[in-house]
Amino acid sequence: MSLHHEDLSIFYEILGRLRDRIGVRYLKACHSRMNWPKRGVYFYFEPGEFRSDGRTLRVVRVGTHAVSSGSRSTLWKRLMSHKGTHEGGGNHRGSIFRRWVGSALMNNRPDRFPNSPTWGVGSTAKADVRRKEKHLERAVSAYIGEMPFLWIDADDEPNKHSVRGVIESHAIALLSCCGKSGATADHPSKAWLGYHCESDAVRRSGLWNVRGVDGEYDDDFLSILAKCANATGHGENDVKKVSGYDCTQRLRLIEFAKSPSRETIALVSCVKRKATTPQAAKALYTSPLFRLSRAYAQRYADRWFILSAKHGLLHPEMKVTPYEKSLTTMSTRARLAWAERVYEQMRREGLLHDSMSFLWLAGKKYQKELSRLLGDFEQFDPLAGLRMGERLAWLGAAT
Repeated sequence: MSLHHEDLSIFYEILGRLRDRIGVRYLKACHSRMNWPKRGVYFYFEPGEFRSDGRTLRVVRVGTHAVSSGSRSTLWKRLMSHKGTHEGGGNHRGSIFRRWVGSALMNNRPDRFPNSPTWGVGSTAKADVRRKEKHLERAVSAYIGEMPFLWIDADDEPNKHSVRGVIESHAIALLSCCGKSGATADHPSKAWLGYHCESDAVRRSGLWNVRGVDGEYDDDFLSILAKCANATGHGENDVKKVSGYDCTQRLRLIEFAKSPSRETIALVSCVKRKATTPQAAKALYTSPLFRLSRAYAQRYADRWFILSAKHGLLHPEMKVTPYEKSLTTMSTRARLAWAERVYEQMRREGLLHDSMSFLWLAGKKYQKELSRLLGDFEQFDPLAGLRMGERLAWLGAAT
């Protein structure tokens, strides 16, 4: 599995949990009195458009608002511009989303929507022009109104560095078929309406987006997305309120880790994503999960070490050359031999005294055999039972 494919899986896992918790909405049924966050990011899906698994609807548009200083735009106002009017009409000059969908409808069904030379022209239009466009505006409202969408609460102050802008731009680059990782993106179906859009960027990217479709994403945005998604509906980014987590137990374990009566050693597993040149081990591994685990270990443990599939126990400062090896592909016998090797390294490092306790920030394959060898010691895993997106959200909130 490619790193890009893994990131896509994490992205959809985060949105999947959000969907299960708050449900999707349809613009055709939305109004201002619904519980909307003041500011946020939205993700549109499209009926009939699936991921490569053939089951999961794929995201076809990502959007936000209030990314310039002083902006007073709200999430609902932005969504309302896409929704159109109560009469079913709308103003595509105030919504680029509507413009692209309208152009695609015209090109796909010229019999129903004769080409309008005024569509997409200018920022305003006279009343007689709008009357001629009304039939198409209504069709756009109907089409967008049937598209399910999710939203997240991201309410920092409007500016070009806002969380909303970060999530929007990097999500678009992650999903785009013409981005730096487009070869492994989820491609549209052959019948996708977007192929008829006037915008070349829409047709190439497989998204109803134009800006940023040729860009490159930074996987750090996934931890930001996870934290915002898990706080949506709770009103604040509070680790105690993250739905579905046994937070009381996890917070107790944090307190246990800081107990003065024992020395806590954090064990962080290595990851597939690495730097391309030799680095100190703490900097060699570059995934969001590793970086957040490292921050957590540095905050809550007395010392921390890395569990490497190739090298065994690694001190964070040890210089390491990039390699390709993982416990997930090893046999049970090989993993047991690896665990015995690590246990011996821990003994030589002086980590097996009675006063030691161990904080696990590692996957099951790295824990199973080694945790049995450490059976006489206190051990705890604050991430037990959490999937990847949940781990990112919890670590992000806890650090």
